[in-house]
Amino acid sequence: MFLWYGMDVQLRILINLYAARIVTSLPTLASKEFLYFETGLEPFCEFQRRKAKIITIHKMNINTVPQYLCDTIAITDKNVRYKTRNEEKYIVPK
Repeated sequence: MFLWYGMDVQLRILINLYAARIVTSLPTLASKEFLYFETGLEPFCEFQRRKAKIITIHKMNINTVPQYLCDTIAITDKNVRYKTRNEEKYIVPK
């Protein structure tokens, strides 16, 4: 994990694709999409985007972001209109 800190994003992508080529034994002419399909990996930018969203939602949950972001997800009252999987934590935005 610490290997990636401070490394250029393009270099990370190239290393990831090179490792996928080694694992799948595909030639260098194989497309990136096919490598991701064969290995079951997702593109690095998609992983970074999803990770950033999860971190932001977590920070919103523990109130460490500006208040206008915390207001977008409200802590529930017992006035939930319908059953949800996590009704004890969040209400549906209005």
